[in-house]
Amino acid sequence: MDFALPHKLRSSLNENGTIYLTTYNNQRSEVYRDLIAVINNILEKNFSELSEVVNSIGTPWVFPWQEDSLISDKRINFRFYGGIENRIEFISGGWPENPTQEPDLIQAVMFEPMAEAYNTGVGDRLPISRKNNETEPSFWIEISGIIQPLEARDPFWIIDHNPFRTTTNTRYKAEFSVVLPENDFHFVTEVFFPNANLILNWLAVIDPVQIETENINKIINGIESTRANLSSFERRVTLETNLDEFLASYDSQASSIRPTLYLLSRGFIPGTLLCGYGCGIIGSTG
Repeated sequence: MDFALPHKLRSSLNENGTIYLTTYNNQRSEVYRDLIAVINNILEKNFSELSEVVNSIGTPWVFPWQEDSLISDKRINFRFYGGIENRIEFISGGWPENPTQEPDLIQAVMFEPMAEAYNTGVGDRLPISRKNNETEPSFWIEISGIIQPLEARDPFWIIDHNPFRTTTNTRYKAEFSVVLPENDFHFVTEVFFPNANLILNWLAVIDPVQIETENINKIINGIESTRANLSSFERRVTLETNLDEFLASYDSQASSIRPTLYLLSRGFIPGTLLCGYGCGIIGSTG
C-alpha cells in the first residue's frame, strides 16, 4: 500500500531533497559542456523524480580588499548559473555590457547580501587579489548590477547550495560569488584564469511531491547508482547529499506504524487501539 509523505516532511525536503556534485576541470568550454551533458544524463537516468538540474561553473577563489587591507579570511569567485536569469530581478543596474572593457577590470553582478556586506553599489569597484598574501590588488571587480530572488518561495533559494546564501566554513568567515552570463564567464576565464581548474557543480533537486513511501528505496538506490557511475570517471566527481539518510530514517519510523495504517484504511481497529480507547472511557467515568 502506498502512502504519501506528510506535508511537514515534504516541506523539509525542500532543504534536504538535493544532490550536489562537484568536480574540477581545466579544459575549456567545449570540453566541459560535454561533461555536463554526460552527468546530466546520468542524473536523469537514475532519478525519475527530478524537479530540475542546475549547472554552475566557478573560477578559482580570489580575495577582496576593504579599506586598503587584504581580507584573507573571506573569498570570492566568479560564477555562471544555468537559467538563473529566470530566477532573479535587478534591484539596480543590469548585466555587464562589456565585462572586460578595461585591463585589470571585470564587470559582474552581485547578490544583495554581498553588496550589503561590502557596502558597494552599482559602479563601485572592489579590489581583488589572486592570493591571500599579496601586497596590492591584482585586479578590480566593477559592480554592474545588484540582484535578488524573483520568487523567495522558489525551492532553489531555500536549499543549502543556493547562490543567494552566504557560505562559511572553519577557514573562511564568508564566501560569495559574483555572477556573469555564460558567454561573458567563458571570456573572463580565458583572459583572467587561463589553464586554471574551474569548479563544475550540478545541483539536482528532487521534487518532494514525487516522493512516496513506495519509491523511497528506489531513490536511495538511485543515489548509490549515481555514485557507482561517477566512480568510473577519470576525474574525481564528489557527491554530497543527506537525502538517502533522511529518507531511510523516515522509512524506518514509518515501517513501525505501516501495518496499523493499513488496517485502519481497511476499516479495522486493532485491539490495542480499541483497548486503549475503551480504557480511556472507563477511566474517565470511574
